[in-house]
Amino acid sequence: MDHTTATDSLGIVTLATAAFKRGRLSKSDVDTINECADGFTRVLSLANRCRQTGKSLPLDQVPSPTGLRRHLEKEDFNSAVAEAMAIRKQLESVFQAAEQQLRAP
Repeated sequence: MDHTTATDSLGIVTLATAAFKRGRLSKSDVDTINECADGFTRVLSLANRCRQTGKSLPLDQVPSPTGLRRHLEKEDFNSAVAEAMAIRKQLESVFQAAEQQLRAP
């Protein structure tokens, strides 16, 4: 995960919503992309919660949102949806690790 995550997540939502309004993305595609962007925000929140409890959440396994944003900027929407789906799968293991860290004594 890089330092551009929060900025990229906001840009992803903005670009996906604009494409949806122009009829370039379906509702389900924009939902998939936005859920992916929300996942990055959730990871950062969980990492902060872990840090506050003296635990750590390794963020080096979190994919960067930059590629997804670039697909949207280039209006390569099929690649953007595929990328969002792949990222969401990767984030699931990070969410599980964070939840385990937070439950551990």
